[in-house]
Amino acid sequence: MNIPNIIWSKSRNNHLQPIINISTNLTENHAIGIIRLSFGDYNKYIKYVINRLFKKEFLYPRYSTLVNIYNKNKIIDKGLVVLFPSPNSYNGETIIEIYIHGNIKILKKIINIILRLKKIKFNISKAGEFSKRALLNNKINIINIINMYNIYKNKYISNIRKKYLYNIKSIINKLLIYIDGIVNSDKKEGKSILRIKNCIKNIIILSNKELIKKKIFISIIGKPNVGKSSLFNAFIKNKESIISSKKNTTIDTKINTLYIKGQKLYLVDTFGITKVKNKLEKIGLKKTLKIIKKSSLLLILYINNKEKTIFLKLKNKYNVLFIRNKIDKINKKKYFKDICLSIKYKFDLSYLKNKISYFLKNKKPLIIKKILNNLKKSLFYIKYDLLISKEYLKICNFCILNFLYLKKKNINQIFDKFCIGK
Repeated sequence: MNIPNIIWSKSRNNHLQPIINISTNLTENHAIGIIRLSFGDYNKYIKYVINRLFKKEFLYPRYSTLVNIYNKNKIIDKGLVVLFPSPNSYNGETIIEIYIHGNIKILKKIINIILRLKKIKFNISKAGEFSKRALLNNKINIINIINMYNIYKNKYISNIRKKYLYNIKSIINKLLIYIDGIVNSDKKEGKSILRIKNCIKNIIILSNKELIKKKIFISIIGKPNVGKSSLFNAFIKNKESIISSKKNTTIDTKINTLYIKGQKLYLVDTFGITKVKNKLEKIGLKKTLKIIKKSSLLLILYINNKEKTIFLKLKNKYNVLFIRNKIDKINKKKYFKDICLSIKYKFDLSYLKNKISYFLKNKKPLIIKKILNNLKKSLFYIKYDLLISKEYLKICNFCILNFLYLKKKNINQIFDKFCIGK
């Protein structure tokens, strides 16, 4: 089993510095902004921070307290504050959570005040640092971390055929019984080992072919008039979608087959995502939202950064490729990270097709990658030691069991020691 990068060495030679975590995205305004302060090994400065920020001498632990937030003697904002004293917090350190208005300017101002405190120096936390500290302070263990990692990585599991996963599990169980029979007997015939080899090869073929649903949908989405229908027509080399300068020309979703490097895909042209004004537009938007849920990959077409920010949240739930269109209208010297093209003029689709092919290959769900890796290792070690080969088959079986029976009860067991708000 590969241990993910989020597992850190469990050593506490140095003092843990105070850290600040901004749980709210600072690219747009929100109703509520959340700031978390973790004091590390510097609990002696808690009173100083409470006094400096809220002009109070103490806070009741685990109670929401309505406070004014000060910059020297000026009130910046009003909000709720909760104190979680150590060791009864998520990471085992004293944590102060501040709930304020989600305006970007207010949030940035308060963060700057905290970072400029004289007696205590807060550092902005790195990704996963709160969980790292929970591990260092024995609040969670390595198994909890791996389980959290697996839950996170297995969020793109809608394409997995569970029926075939059960089939693979039963084949591996039978194979393990067969290997036990060979190991316990004195005779280890070449024919028996050849049978095991062929059986593992067949499981690998089954895992590659049957575990992922055969219908792979790729949806072109974006705001009206960004060139979705033009890109759809360019892919299928046919003017099937109507192109017009008027908004919301495409109301019904259009699906057509597309072959990229021999792989059959279903390309979908969708209704432009915008505020709906009539029943027809409502129907179009509902169909777009349905097809987004089915899609293995979303091609998000946009013209400017404002349009892109609307779709950034989709990154957390779906596989996404951002494509900037109408690049001919922008200064060519500018550099963009996303794929850039101008559908109006002739352009080569081969680069975009290669990107799609590479993206779909590398976005296999984690469970399938684990099954294939362990099966390949098992196949390799048959030459040298049948027992090692058997162990890899056991790991493969464990991965399938872990995936199939990861229900709400298991998730609750993982998070049972976490504090409120985490």
